[in-house]
Amino acid sequence: MRTSSQREEKFKKKVRGVVLESQVARQKDATKRQMEIELAVKEIVGVDQRRFFYHAFAKQVEKVQKKYKGEALINEVEILQNKWRARGLADEKLARIKEWFNIIIPPMEVCRFDIGKFNKSLFG
Repeated sequence: MRTSSQREEKFKKKVRGVVLESQVARQKDATKRQMEIELAVKEIVGVDQRRFFYHAFAKQVEKVQKKYKGEALINEVEILQNKWRARGLADEKLARIKEWFNIIIPPMEVCRFDIGKFNKSLFG
């Protein structure tokens, strides 16, 4: 008959194996995803000295995409895009990277008024 320490050791070995396999699988998936992002950025940006900054933007978008959904996601991605645009990156390339992640910003709804019906004295 096995002692409790022997049973405990056998259980630890079994659990370590399962956890290790799971960690290795997740690492492979993460590495594969990073390579996909890198290739997409390289294709979108081309040969540019600032390609690494576009890659940083893409990684930040991916991080935000995992954390937020819906309106919050759209707001966070817009903030990121404005931040990187202010740093001098091309807006059209940032937009293409954003589209690669399937983040589509819906057009803003414009409030439409019939100007002829305004009382102009109210507006000075």
